[in-house]
Amino acid sequence: MGTSSASSSLKFQPGMEFCVTKIDDLITDYFIVRPDNSVAVGELYRTYVGMVVVAANLLLILFLCSRPSLRRKYFLFTCVAIGDTFDGSYFLFPSLVRLYTMTTGTYTRPASFWDCLLRGNMIFRIFGTEFVGVNMFLLSLERIIAVGLPFFYRTYFKTWTRFAMAGVGLLFCLLNVAVMYVTAYLDDRTTTQADYYCGISGSVVPVFALYHQYLNILTQGSSCVLSFCAYGYALYSKKKLGLDTSKDMAQIRPVLVSSCIACVLIIANNVVYLLKNFSTLGVTKDTQNIVVTWSPAVFQVYKFALYLMTSKEMRMSLKRIVMDETTMVGEVTRFPRGSQNGFQNKNATITAVTVASAASAFNRVTK
Repeated sequence: MGTSSASSSLKFQPGMEFCVTKIDDLITDYFIVRPDNSVAVGELYRTYVGMVVVAANLLLILFLCSRPSLRRKYFLFTCVAIGDTFDGSYFLFPSLVRLYTMTTGTYTRPASFWDCLLRGNMIFRIFGTEFVGVNMFLLSLERIIAVGLPFFYRTYFKTWTRFAMAGVGLLFCLLNVAVMYVTAYLDDRTTTQADYYCGISGSVVPVFALYHQYLNILTQGSSCVLSFCAYGYALYSKKKLGLDTSKDMAQIRPVLVSSCIACVLIIANNVVYLLKNFSTLGVTKDTQNIVVTWSPAVFQVYKFALYLMTSKEMRMSLKRIVMDETTMVGEVTRFPRGSQNGFQNKNATITAVTVASAASAFNRVTK
């Protein structure tokens, strides 16, 4: 009885909540509070996926920059690969930082938009996805100009034009990153999430997150529509007008397939988000992560293979790079095909010239 009465008096003691709060703060400051193991395992998997995505895109960039002709012709494809590299880095570097904060006990502390932006997580995701979408739109725009206005395209669309288009897209994406930082700095809330996961919903204000989502839908959707129009017009010109547009169709095909897959992924992301947050169908967070996080990662890894499957020109370029032309063709082009030894042919040629010169000199003497 005495113990129960003492505990009840202690329970209703004034100021006890303040003391409990202070004790919680002390525990957070001086003891490591680690999250559930599944969270750490998930971040470890994201790190591995980030390594694969970055390696695949760096390999694609290396291929597209290996020859001057490839650098000029596929410059916008290279820009898309650079954007995918940044987007893939969102799986790698932020996950490593999260694993570090989990081991040091600073992961579960409350954070604001500005705190998360200072960690730099969202630069990879915001800049990467927007730079990919903008350059896919520019690729489709280039293809539809090449098909619809061929004389204008051949006259005015040079290498510097692609550089200028990519430069405008780069400035646009950098401006969006600046707006992201300014809006987060102006937000006066000190706490916006309970941990330092710092995903897109916890790093940028809701208005900018909505703008970012709509921008990706607009750029990828426009790229898909323009690619369909360009491919359809090239097919119509080939069948109805009798024009040879096979080369144009081959150049449109990788852009068309990539933009279509990107549109499907964006639509799936939004549908799953709506079903999880605004329906009673019971869509779990794991299902949302599979669609929103892992499916774009798989698409980025296989994009190089997708380009090769849809573009014969890229396949031939890769074949020329892999195979050593000098060892395969050099000796054959240097000597006649029917000879067994090139030096025998060379000696035979010298002997023939010597005999002809001697005969000519003998004729001059006899005359």
